[in-house]
Amino acid sequence: MRTYDPRHRIKHIAIACAVVWALFFLRLFYVQIVCHSRYEKLALTQHNRRVPLSGVRGTIYDRNGVVLAQDIRTCSVCAYPPQIRDRAAAARELSRALGIPYSRVHRRLGKKAGYVAIAKKISPEAEARLREAKQSGAGRLDGVDLIDDTRRIYPLGRAACHVVGIINPDGHGTEGIEAEFDSYLNSTGGWFILARDAKGEDVVTTRSLAKQPRPGANVVLTIDANYQAIAASCLRRAMEEHRAAAGSVVMVEPASGEILAMVSAPDFDPTVPGTWRRGTLRNRVVMDQFEPGSTFKLITLGAVLEEDVAESTTIFYAENGVGRFGQFRVNDTSKHGWVSLKEFFRVSSNIVAAKLGLMIGEDKFYGYCRAFGFGATTGIDLPGEGAGKLRNTEDWSQRSLFTMAYGQEISVTALQLAMAYAAVANDGVMTRPMLVKRIEDDGGRGLRRWLPRERRRVLSEGTCRTIKEFLADAVDNGTGRSARVEWCRIGGKTGTAQKYSASTRSYSSFVSSFAGLLPAENTRLVCLVVLDEPADEHLAAVVAAPVFKELVERVGNCSRPPLSPPFDRIRFEVRNDAHVRVPDVRLLAEDEAARDLKKVGFDVRFSGVGSRVVSQEPAAGTLARTGTDVRLRLAEADKPASDEGALPDLRGLSMRDALRRLSAMAVTARVNGSGVVAGQSPPAGSLVRRGDCCVLELRPLAAERHGTHR
Repeated sequence: MRTYDPRHRIKHIAIACAVVWALFFLRLFYVQIVCHSRYEKLALTQHNRRVPLSGVRGTIYDRNGVVLAQDIRTCSVCAYPPQIRDRAAAARELSRALGIPYSRVHRRLGKKAGYVAIAKKISPEAEARLREAKQSGAGRLDGVDLIDDTRRIYPLGRAACHVVGIINPDGHGTEGIEAEFDSYLNSTGGWFILARDAKGEDVVTTRSLAKQPRPGANVVLTIDANYQAIAASCLRRAMEEHRAAAGSVVMVEPASGEILAMVSAPDFDPTVPGTWRRGTLRNRVVMDQFEPGSTFKLITLGAVLEEDVAESTTIFYAENGVGRFGQFRVNDTSKHGWVSLKEFFRVSSNIVAAKLGLMIGEDKFYGYCRAFGFGATTGIDLPGEGAGKLRNTEDWSQRSLFTMAYGQEISVTALQLAMAYAAVANDGVMTRPMLVKRIEDDGGRGLRRWLPRERRRVLSEGTCRTIKEFLADAVDNGTGRSARVEWCRIGGKTGTAQKYSASTRSYSSFVSSFAGLLPAENTRLVCLVVLDEPADEHLAAVVAAPVFKELVERVGNCSRPPLSPPFDRIRFEVRNDAHVRVPDVRLLAEDEAARDLKKVGFDVRFSGVGSRVVSQEPAAGTLARTGTDVRLRLAEADKPASDEGALPDLRGLSMRDALRRLSAMAVTARVNGSGVVAGQSPPAGSLVRRGDCCVLELRPLAAERHGTHR
């Protein structure tokens, strides 16, 4: 019989204990070393809670530093339920101060949480009431706190809503510049840490960690707040007067392509979400596409002149209002017989436009349409831009060429059409539309900058001079007469296009438009007005052109008129070192003389004291190199050595420049004709006295070129 040795039992127990301790230390090593970071994060989430802090969104400015969108300081209200002694009393005070139902506040304060939000972005009045209640509440609002927050404001309101855009409740842009540059404007959020005690309740201590939010970048636009407000006001009045379904206005500085105003209607209030409906959120300047009608005859005219298909004096038969093109018929609004090319543009004959289109040919006409940017987006910094509709020539019907020549069977956006007119105003050079000038951080350091960009030359300078004279004649004597203003010669073109109406299933609606150049010569401003489906009257001469006139009159009276100070310009050609004829600046004011000389490339040096130039060297008419110093002597205009003076040579000057020089001599003027000065009486060099009269004979540039005046 075997006997059991007790030493074996001790040995087995020792081995078992060793195994248990080995497993224990292995587990301890695994938890403390291998899984240290994971359990540390888990502990932090149990012991701490991160509360987000919102930062300040970047500000949007106009070109002159006027605020268009900005975050302002406000407060949000939060509470720490464990610290509130009397929940009912606190709920009553909060309900009274914030205007929130008592039941909602009482329910929030009753949550088993260390931190609850009561109200976000309260008004200044509510903040003042709450602070007063906290001071005089005998501790009833202990545990209630006001946290610094921000609220977005839009000083121009509806006037700039489509350009500036809006942000959603999460603080991200959803329309306009707010959406396009959301990554720049949006701030980098911060946070602070709430610690939890042994009962799981949140505790704020002086050692609580926090990260301050970083503000967003600021965006500076090319928009002028004055022009924007004026355009919005004029469009709103026209919409009400003509009961139009929609409308848009866009103003462009042609040399740089900078957008000075962009307005669409119907509009919305960027601070009232209830007005954010699908139809009101559309920026119609860049999204809506329409048949331009007669405003598109600018492209036809440009192609005709550039390709030498016809001259200003070429005669066409307008078929007395009804033209036959194969099996198709084209009508004019009024009957005309034989008309010159200039007269065709003045009376806006569809029949002559159709004939011109056929003379140009499909390929060339399509090429000019593409060159002017139709059928493609302009690349403006706004979301949702439309490209219009320009079909390839192989998709054209038998009537497409001659109907497109007067603005049908082609769809454009208002921005595309405005940029086409800006190209003509800029002597044939197309620029890319600019809406943003620069982006800078909250310290003013530049992050990104936009410069005017030339896209291509579409017409020669000579062709553009002729077209601008045609545009001015259309306003002086043609369909655009209702756009005339007294203080400046306007160039422009009306357009009335039929529009298919889904309700009547016919072309019973109209789009009325007017594109204008201010002034017609040396254009500083291009403006397009479009009214969609006016109810009572549809002719653009009655509907759109008067809106342009009102807009120009008000712009001329605002603090920054379009003629001074000069906008930022871009030079597309480098001036060579050739000789240039020195202009006559005698009797001009100091700033006017300097501007005229610098315009042609001369430097200026003044001597003497006074308000007018009495002598110049080199003399007027002398050929000199660009960069030459022209020395001007000044004297007081109200203390002349004699009441007599020599009449300057005014031939070749525009009417405005000629009248300015005569006004400086206190000589009155009688003007015959239009265009540039072709003759004067008395002749240059004659002695005249103050109050004498000078007769100016004006002729159009085109007539001067071809030796014919109609």
